[in-house]
Amino acid sequence: MKRNKKSSGFNIPWLSKKSSTSPTRRKKPQPLSWGQRLLQLLVLLVVTSVLGGIAVGFVYLERYVRTLEVVADRTGPMELVSPPSWISNELQDKIVKAAGGRSFPLDRDQAQQMYERLEGLAWIYHVSIQTTDKTFRISAGYRKPTAVIEFEGKKWYLVRVEREDPLYIESELRVAILDYVPVEKLPLPEITGFSSRPPTQPGELWLSEEIIAAVELLTALGRMDQVSSPDKPLLAELDRIDISNHAGRKNSGAIHTILYAKDGTEVWWGAAYGESQRYLEATEQEKIASLYTFFKRYGTIRGIDRGVGQFIDLRSPQKMFPRPIN
Repeated sequence: MKRNKKSSGFNIPWLSKKSSTSPTRRKKPQPLSWGQRLLQLLVLLVVTSVLGGIAVGFVYLERYVRTLEVVADRTGPMELVSPPSWISNELQDKIVKAAGGRSFPLDRDQAQQMYERLEGLAWIYHVSIQTTDKTFRISAGYRKPTAVIEFEGKKWYLVRVEREDPLYIESELRVAILDYVPVEKLPLPEITGFSSRPPTQPGELWLSEEIIAAVELLTALGRMDQVSSPDKPLLAELDRIDISNHAGRKNSGAIHTILYAKDGTEVWWGAAYGESQRYLEATEQEKIASLYTFFKRYGTIRGIDRGVGQFIDLRSPQKMFPRPIN
């Protein structure tokens, strides 16, 4: 008998036999309803908005970081708040140099350092610094020179210590010394003939009777200029004030204090300011009134240039107009 051959492998009917039925047809997708389409559109819009928001957020974050970096590194100049009208460019440059330069980081530490440096400058006091987003605003009091001296080949300014100055005290008149900087807008006569030695550091006091008396005289003339002749000050015509015979130390019978106009005309003031009654001279008020009467009449105290005399004597106690002496 013949053995039936066993088939090798697996017998998978549906692969080995042809299907008697025809293949099934794929169903066509049903069209989406209006509501489903709207839902898809909303989802798409939401996703697009979220992605766009993230992108914009990164852009603004980058700009914010850059802005913070700019603010942190921001610098600016210093600005003097309401400086006096007489301040010169040279004095402004001196203040800028004392502060440390023209441009600074705009932060609190820098403001403190600037304050400490400016406090050491003798020209100003009561320094106050306000930091803004653009500048340092510097407010301060200014010491205004009254006269100039020369000592050992070096020029110095003399300043009357006023009430608002921290150097001021009620019990005495005081004069301080400042280093020389050109200040063209101020008429500053020179004081000559002093016997005492001036201090050598800016801001120091010079408590000398002869110097204080000379500064007080020039201060009184300056006040009179403000009242009677602000546009054409008499001080501008003075060259110097000679105090070499202060209190008659060289010659008791000679004139103690002499003012010199720029043409050489001598104004015989006499006793030191505040001492006129002691020497039986005209009072300080009478002397000033007489001098300004002459000034108003001739338009100058330059008697030599005007051809009206070489001397103006103010010492005699009189109310009348002082006559020039040839």
